[in-house]
Amino acid sequence: MKQVYDKVFNRYWSPYLAMALAGILSAVYFGITGTVWAVTGEFTRLGGHLLEWCGVDISDWAYFQLIHMNGTTFTRTDGWIVWGMFIGALIMILLSNSFKIRVPRQKRRLLQGLAGGFVAGFGARLALGCNLAAFFTGVPQFSLHSWIFIAATAIGTYLGTKLVNTSWWKGKPTL
Repeated sequence: MKQVYDKVFNRYWSPYLAMALAGILSAVYFGITGTVWAVTGEFTRLGGHLLEWCGVDISDWAYFQLIHMNGTTFTRTDGWIVWGMFIGALIMILLSNSFKIRVPRQKRRLLQGLAGGFVAGFGARLALGCNLAAFFTGVPQFSLHSWIFIAATAIGTYLGTKLVNTSWWKGKPTL
C-alpha cells in the first residue's frame, strides 16, 4: 500500500496519463452536465458576489449583465467545478506532504507575480474564457479558435521563456 501511495502522491505522473485522465474526465463532464467548462467566468461571478456582499451595486455593469449572476457559486455547475478544483488541489498537496507557505527572497518576484496575475485575468476577461476552456472545450469540438489559441500559446510560451531567462528579469541572485 505504501508503494501505491508514493506512486500516486509523491512522484510525478506521466504527462500522457495525466492528459488521458483529463480528457476522459472532460468527456464525462460534458456527458453529465451538457455544458462546457467555465472556470474563469465562475471566478468572476464569485468576485461579483463578493462585491455585492461589500455593498457595491454591480447590476448595471455590462460584464455581469452578459454572464448573468443567477444563483450562487454553490448552485451553479461551474461553481462546483471551482470548489472541486480548489478542494482537490488542497487534498493532493496535503496528502503529498508538500504544503509550504513560501515568500520569495527577491521581493521583485511578488511584483512580477502580481503583474502576471493581472495580465492573465485581463486576458481571460477580454477573451470571455480561459486556456482551460480553449483546450478542453474547443479542441474536442474542432473549433478554429482553439487551434489558433494553441499556436498563440506556443508562441507566447516561447517568448515568455526567453524573457524570464534574461538577467534583467532574474535580477541579482540571493545566496
